Amino acid sequence: GGRSLLLILENNIKERERQRKKDKNIDIEKENIQEKLSETAKLILQAVNEKGEITSKEVANIIGKSQKTAVRELKKLIDNNLLVWTGKWEKDKTGKYKLP
Repeated sequence: GGRSLLLILENNIKERERQRKKDKNIDIEKENIQEKLSETAKLILQAVNEKGEITSKEVANIIGKSQKTAVRELKKLIDNNLLVWTGKWEKDKTGKYKLP
């Protein structure tokens, strides 16, 4: 026996309109997040974007605060899914921060 395959394309007007609204909502969410970011958070994200990954010590130097404060700021960005941490455990000295 021969096999048959039914292919349904969802490229109709309603589907495209639904996708456009979804894309627009994502854009609005990005704008809202950017508006809510502190200047410190913006500095950190800019540095990570330029370097690819960064340590808390580097962040402390960039923002001109203690490493403890840098870690606190970095954790806020992780909580908001704006950064991820590459360390193997909580106090891993080789761990770095990067964009998700």
